[in-house]
Amino acid sequence: MITWPIIAAGLKRGLKVYRKLFLIMAPAYVVMILIRHSSMLESLANWMEPLTRALNLPGEAALPVVLGFSVNLYPALGAIAALDMTTYEITVIAVLIGTCHALVIESAILYKMGARLQYFIPYRLAIAVAMAWLVSVLWVGRI
Repeated sequence: MITWPIIAAGLKRGLKVYRKLFLIMAPAYVVMILIRHSSMLESLANWMEPLTRALNLPGEAALPVVLGFSVNLYPALGAIAALDMTTYEITVIAVLIGTCHALVIESAILYKMGARLQYFIPYRLAIAVAMAWLVSVLWVGRI
């Protein structure tokens, strides 16, 4: 039977998780808005243009992709929320960073475990790009 102490404990845990996510996503959202209105996003978009063009994404999609690859999914979600993106663009980015995220942290862990990073990192990047490209090709109206 559900009692008030169980509900209170669930609310307490839920608020802790919400706080953690908020402390990650809110700053990423604010930084993304600031970057969006500066020349930094344009420079990053130009640098990532070959990848974004191959996936039919706008240049501004580069920032969530870089955040997802290097940090983790939550700052990338904050960046996506700050951009005006279509369902297609969000889906392709989600596949891309869902397949290959937090490379810095995960590479350090795998290195400690004895993995060969010279194979691991390019393999993950290639699989992520291939999966995102497949989604972009199969997307209705994008073939």
